[in-house]
Amino acid sequence: MKLISRLTPLIILLSLLLSNCVVTPDPVEPTQSSSNSTAISAESVSQIKLQSKLSGHSGRVFSVAFSSDGRLLASSGENKEIKLWDIATQQEIKTFNQSDGWSIFFLANDQQLATSQCEVWDIESGEIIYSLMKNRTVCSISPDGLVMALVPSNKPIELWDTSTWEQIGTLDKHSDAVIGMAFSSDGSLLATGSAMGPDDIADISVKLWSVPERSELFTLEGHSADIHAVAFSKDGSMLASGGIDPVIKIWDVKSGQLIRSLSSGEGVMDITFSPDGSLVASAGCDGTVKLWNAENGSLVKTLVHGDEVMAVAFSPDGTLLASGGYDDLIYLWSISD
Repeated sequence: MKLISRLTPLIILLSLLLSNCVVTPDPVEPTQSSSNSTAISAESVSQIKLQSKLSGHSGRVFSVAFSSDGRLLASSGENKEIKLWDIATQQEIKTFNQSDGWSIFFLANDQQLATSQCEVWDIESGEIIYSLMKNRTVCSISPDGLVMALVPSNKPIELWDTSTWEQIGTLDKHSDAVIGMAFSSDGSLLATGSAMGPDDIADISVKLWSVPERSELFTLEGHSADIHAVAFSKDGSMLASGGIDPVIKIWDVKSGQLIRSLSSGEGVMDITFSPDGSLVASAGCDGTVKLWNAENGSLVKTLVHGDEVMAVAFSPDGTLLASGGYDDLIYLWSISD
């Protein structure tokens, strides 16, 4: 199934649910990662291999996220499932049933999980401790877990304090739906990517915002279709964006200038930088995770899934890469010894 532009996230989700693709993957025995594992970087990426596949989701995987200490992995997917995994044992710890949502986030010192529909769980008890159900397209949580940005349909972006669950400010808006959203590592910047929504007047741009000043810094133009993903490098110097074009663009954050464009072949659903900033990983509709050299833009490795890939994330120390998608599995990649 090909994802096309001019779809809102709700329509995208419905199209996912209606797809009938079935994949029977080959089993891979899990292996333990050691404390002295090599970080995945531009220098080591040629040695990356599949470490294991985590099975347990009864439908497609939409989002993956590591805890700040790297001990836990959270995943969300079809059939309103959220699963929590122990990285050391690679076993499922808990399952949470959400009302709806796409992305998953850790917050409050890894003691809580939140979804893009702003339901928050206490990990230990498994209880919902907060629920802010509003008509929105997407939300994101700052890396320190203290600020949430959410976008009610075609309205200004709202900023919320997650310790009090009070709204603390707003940012201006795109002309239509927002899908991609990400904070910089220090939480001072927010990037948003637009798509065609119900009003059919999308600007198809990336906007860069100052969170403390509640102001727009740049509008980054050049994409020609829905922008599904944005991500900052850890040092905040670069921003990557990707979508249905299918083109990945890397921008200089300080100047707002385009550094380079990378042709991904098919649509990009998620994107992230390695912790050292030397690689960009993209999750693609062609059933692959592509790893790009962030400095020169070269494609250095292609990792193959059984079907379309929706999510990709590096562990905080860079020793693991997690990816998930249409084949209901989470893939863990690492550098072979």
